[in-house]
Amino acid sequence: MRSGMRGVFLCGVFAAGLSLTPAQAASGCPEKPSLVIVALFDLSGSTGSSRQRYLQDFESVIDRFTASRGGQVPFNGEVLIAGDTITENSLASSTFPIYGCFPEYSMWKSNPRSHASAMVRGQDAFREQARKLLGSDSSAKQTDILNSLALSEKVFGGVAGRGASHKYLLIFSDMVEEGARYNFLKRDLSAAGIRGILEAERRGGTLAKLAGVTVWVSGAAAGAGTKMTPTRIREIQNFWTAYFEAAGASLTQDRYSGTLVNFRLPE
Repeated sequence: MRSGMRGVFLCGVFAAGLSLTPAQAASGCPEKPSLVIVALFDLSGSTGSSRQRYLQDFESVIDRFTASRGGQVPFNGEVLIAGDTITENSLASSTFPIYGCFPEYSMWKSNPRSHASAMVRGQDAFREQARKLLGSDSSAKQTDILNSLALSEKVFGGVAGRGASHKYLLIFSDMVEEGARYNFLKRDLSAAGIRGILEAERRGGTLAKLAGVTVWVSGAAAGAGTKMTPTRIREIQNFWTAYFEAAGASLTQDRYSGTLVNFRLPE
């Protein structure tokens, strides 16, 4: 997709392997975008009061992708964005209701007016999909963050994401794992406890493979924070920092917050 005449393609569900079919690629989404963003939204009961902030933060990301002004764009490359929910069984419930692309802008090949129209259509479509997703009254009984990371692994490791120059993972959650394997409200999350969990994940083959992925967290400790001591909140942050390092990804302290902070597009 090398022309601004292409629009933005959105679909609700894509192939199990997360690779684009020829029809999908022809409709606007590139097989090898420059930037891939995966957004995961925690819809457990404890996050009900946070969903409006999740939406605002996600929309703030979408708003950064604007049309060319004087031949300059914030990110001059094709962008693939996929989003889904974190539930008690994320792998089984996955449909990727947020999925679409922004077109590349080329000073030599793109029509500025057509490109601007495509960007606006894309932003509107992403907002509509996110509002529908986060406006749902449904709440997951548990929070299976770890298994949901397998969804992002499929996107980043699939045909559509494997060759991307930049890979971003946005997690909108209080980051309190309450799944079948671990309950972070009760689990030992001391340094030794964290090492034990990571070793168990490696042995079980369930540690996500996220090499080269940059991670942001929005909503950390919100909602569930009233159930936890400051020590427990720090332990949970320490766990996720160690987990993503073990998975080959990068989550730094400045990108782990109650809201989306320090987000920036690739240069």
